[in-house]
Amino acid sequence: MASTTACGTTPVGGAGGQGGAPAGDASTAPVYEIGRYIGGFDRLSIVKRDRARDYCVAIALVSPGRAPVGLELPDAWGLEGVSAADSAEACPRAIGVPESTSVSGRIAWASVGTTGWPCSIDLDVTLTFTPGTHVPATDRLQAKGVGAPCER
Repeated sequence: MASTTACGTTPVGGAGGQGGAPAGDASTAPVYEIGRYIGGFDRLSIVKRDRARDYCVAIALVSPGRAPVGLELPDAWGLEGVSAADSAEACPRAIGVPESTSVSGRIAWASVGTTGWPCSIDLDVTLTFTPGTHVPATDRLQAKGVGAPCER
C-alpha cells in the first residue's frame, strides 16, 4: 500500500535571498514544493510555482530508476517525467505525458533523514519545452535547501 506525505514548501527570494535566489519581493518569487509517495516504486515530486508569470512545472523522480544523460540524480533515482501547467495554482502533482523536450542539470539531497528520504534538496535544472506551449521555451529551477517532508 502506498502512502503519501504532505509537501514541504520553500519560497525562493524574499529577505536575504532565501533558497539561494537573489533578494526580492517574496510574493512574486517562485515557490518550490516537494512531495513524496512511498510504495513499490518510490516517487518524489518537485514543483515550481511561478505566480509572477502564472505557470508551474513539476518534475517527478522515481526509485528505483536511472538518470537520463545530462541529468545528475542521487543513486538509484531516475526521471519519471516533467509536466507544466498554464496556471501557478493548477500545477499537476501526478505526471502525465512528459512535456519537456530536454532536461539537464543536477538534483541532490542536501540533507537526509533517518529513513533515507531527503529532508532538503538542492537543484539546478534547466528544462526545455516545445516552442509555442503555455510555458517559456526554457525554464531554470535553481534553489538550495528546499524543504522536504522527512523523519529526522
